[in-house]
Amino acid sequence: GNFEKSLEEIKKMIALIRGRKTISILGGEPTIREDIFQIIAAFHKAGHFVEFFSNGIKLKDMDYLRRLKKSGIGVFQIGVDTLSDDEVYQKMRGRGLLKDKITALDNLRKLSIKTGMIDVILRGATEKYIPEIIDFARKNRFISEVSIRGYSHIGRLGFSVNEEFTIDELVEILEKETKGLITLEEFYIFQQITYILRYILYNTPQCYVNQHIFVPRSAKRMRDIFPLGQFRKNISLFKDMLRTHPLKAKAFFLKELFSAVLKRAPFLFFQRALQNKIPYFDSRYYISLEFATFYTPYNLDLEKTRKRCADAWLPSYCEGKLEDYCGMLAHTTPL
Repeated sequence: GNFEKSLEEIKKMIALIRGRKTISILGGEPTIREDIFQIIAAFHKAGHFVEFFSNGIKLKDMDYLRRLKKSGIGVFQIGVDTLSDDEVYQKMRGRGLLKDKITALDNLRKLSIKTGMIDVILRGATEKYIPEIIDFARKNRFISEVSIRGYSHIGRLGFSVNEEFTIDELVEILEKETKGLITLEEFYIFQQITYILRYILYNTPQCYVNQHIFVPRSAKRMRDIFPLGQFRKNISLFKDMLRTHPLKAKAFFLKELFSAVLKRAPFLFFQRALQNKIPYFDSRYYISLEFATFYTPYNLDLEKTRKRCADAWLPSYCEGKLEDYCGMLAHTTPL
């Protein structure tokens, strides 16, 4: 089908959206469209939170970025593979982009636009740049999120499936390159906590393709602030209790969780776990660290996404089909 909708078609779709949503605008590259400002403004005017994905090349033009901000972007997601080596961009993107990326980040900082950095990892080539991305994010409060993503071999540059990663591998690589900032075991415990929270509070599915953990902006690590190890026992007790006393199990887990949080920090600790996106994530004390893979027929369980995906492809949503976003991408990716 034709995925390139006109502005008028988009406005008609907006009128069909029920309630306030988080809208992700991505492509391709959405800044190619001359009417992108009107598209963003239309979603924003209707009360939706706009998450905008871009390579960031046009953001070196401050006036252009001001127009994007004024249109109503809530958070800007920019791809940044390294902050120091232009050869990486030559290899992965086909041309040198380092100067453009640094200028774009500087402009986003100057305009105080909440920003996420998407760091695509290519096996044997870019793992060593993870620490500089994490360090930059921790030191700059306009950065609210870092997404570590494995490279997909589907594409015009022709890398093979051997360059791809599983999410577990990405976590292990970050653990190694950052000298234990988080461990795979801590990551597993955190995911279980977020799954349980979503079940208790919303009874909604948790995405398994995108997974998250928090990283303190200070020199401390997650395990220094929150007793992740202790929650192995609480999670086990919750699972046992849930079989026979579900209400008691929920009350027990919430009591233990919020008791641990309130003893340690005056901020919303698990807010990322309670929302599909991060429109109100308080990034003063933490960055949200995401691990993800790109969606292809090779790495996506289509049956699982149909049952559990919380995100919908907007055109199908407006047609009442509710086609899941990941499944749509996988179906449109050539084999």
